[in-house]
Amino acid sequence: MDEREREREREREREMEMEMEMEMAQDEEIVFRISPEEEWREAQEKGALYGGDLDKSSGFIHLSKFSQVEGVLALFYTGREDLYLLTVDAKKLGDGLRYDEAEKGVFFPHFYGPSGSFAPLPLDTVISFKKLKVEKDFWQMTCKEQVVLNIYKGSRGEDASFTCFCVSIVLR
Repeated sequence: MDEREREREREREREMEMEMEMEMAQDEEIVFRISPEEEWREAQEKGALYGGDLDKSSGFIHLSKFSQVEGVLALFYTGREDLYLLTVDAKKLGDGLRYDEAEKGVFFPHFYGPSGSFAPLPLDTVISFKKLKVEKDFWQMTCKEQVVLNIYKGSRGEDASFTCFCVSIVLR
């Protein structure tokens, strides 16, 4: 393979990455929960995720859209090596799922529960869970389809919005 072919292949890979990022970022039928190992283990034992101190004091379970995962990891979980990324079926959360403005113009999904007051996240809403592996500049998740998803650590911009979610796919 010559240099031009390699460059075309890299360009195709970048285009595929962008397409996947856009598809996932626009899919509001799925939300995500970053869960420490102990919390996830407890959820499996109890059949529901009760959240941490921040969730309980806020009155809802904190969730993220795909485009917000990287910022939440960087802001709240830097240095943690015991994290799972839970994929949650937003349709199953019904009216208990609300999008609240956390920062000017930035809305996060929050699960209040069916009655509108704090309720644990039912375990049957979790579609999948993946252990996040910490690397120097990113968290890495290996999916069952033998795809590696790299979540790059980033910083917040001056306008307090999160940086774009960057995805790197490595087929095995």
